Amino acid sequence: MNERIFFEWSNDTIVTTIIYAVIIIASLLYLYKEYIDTDSRLKRIGAVTIAIFLVVANIYLTSMTPLYVKYNQREICIKNIIGRKVIPYSEIISIECIEPATISRSTRRMASDGAGGYVGLFNNKTLGNYYMYATQHSELVLITTNDKKVVFNCRKRDDLVEYIKDKI
Repeated sequence: MNERIFFEWSNDTIVTTIIYAVIIIASLLYLYKEYIDTDSRLKRIGAVTIAIFLVVANIYLTSMTPLYVKYNQREICIKNIIGRKVIPYSEIISIECIEPATISRSTRRMASDGAGGYVGLFNNKTLGNYYMYATQHSELVLITTNDKKVVFNCRKRDDLVEYIKDKI
């Protein structure tokens, strides 16, 4: 078995991503209009530095956007635009379905909270530190290994959880 389950985006995630993109584009246009065509070399250097930071941050966040979950006989893989998170079944201590309330009141440690999905390192009182790869706050799955916790959403989560429970 080698199945892929693509992430479905919630309306909140779509709207947040669009708003984020508009703000980035508007900021870059403002920087160009106000500071690039100025006689002040210091203002130009500052504007270019800020523009580079915005572009790099946007590329980084975009690259972390989750695309699909793939699982087979040996491992589960969460594929992002660039990169992937692979968890061999031999490292999994437990896997379970969780409700959105489990991740409520989470704080971002190093994460995107809606733009391109909910991706990165989060923390709350229930789970402690955990990595999340989600495009909506429903149909959530929690995988616990020896050294980390991973939360992601999945359309066919019940089938996935049962399949992996049989493997661990």
